[in-house]
Formats: sequence, C-alpha cells, structure tokens
Amino acid sequence: MKPTWVVVVEAGRARIFEMQGLDHPMREIEDLVNPEMRVPEHEIGTDRPGRTFDSKGRGRHAMEPATDPSRQKQMKFVQRIAARMEQGRGAEACRDFVLIAAPATLGLLRKALTKTAQRQVRREIPKNVVREDENTIRNLLRG
Repeated sequence: MKPTWVVVVEAGRARIFEMQGLDHPMREIEDLVNPEMRVPEHEIGTDRPGRTFDSKGRGRHAMEPATDPSRQKQMKFVQRIAARMEQGRGAEACRDFVLIAAPATLGLLRKALTKTAQRQVRREIPKNVVREDENTIRNLLRG
C-alpha cells in the first residue's frame, strides 16, 4: 500500500514524511530549505523607491513596490513544494497528503496545488510545527 505524505511547511523550510498509518513510524524523506528567506528585505529591492508625478498638478511622490518581496519569496518556495508534491503524486509514490502549516502558508500552498493534488489532500492542520520532532507531529495528527 502506498504511504501518505505528511507535508510540514513554514516560510523558510518544508519537511516531507512518509507514513503508513498513525501506529507506524514516520520516515522523513525530504527536507527543503528556502535560502532566500535568509536574505534581508533591504538587500532585495532597490535602495530608494522610484519617483512619479501626480496625475494632476505638479507634485511628486515615491512609488510603492507592487508586491511585497518577502511574500514573493514565500510564494516561490510554496510553488516549489507544490511541484514536489505533484512529482510524488505523478510517480505514484504516495496515496494522499496531510498538510501542516501556519495558516497563511497553508493558504498559499492550497492555491499552488493542482486540482488533482488538492483532491488528494485528506487533512489540513493550521499550525507551525516544522521544527518539532516526529513524535510531536504524529501526536498532532492523532489529536
């Protein structure tokens, strides 16, 4: 029988475990790290925002960036996790998924998954436990 993948995510790290059932040990099969989350935001954007003229009048003001750089980094990482899940699903390496992530990250991951992968998600737990040990994660699944 194919295992369930337990995907535990935060903005800077994701861990993927295989699990045959709650009474069986979990086995960590992958530990993904988002090195971009370690780069300070001030090193990503330009030194100063661009300047623009008002649509009426002679005033000028600074332009705000269209998107938050840290949000872009997080989205890129979440898309990488979703692609890895799709790869496992496509190779029939797993039967279904359990997602455990902080609420905001969980929402981003849910949106990044394909429709087929979304149908294979059996449970979602909105909690950040990526740094916890396997027993703590398994107890969370039981609760």
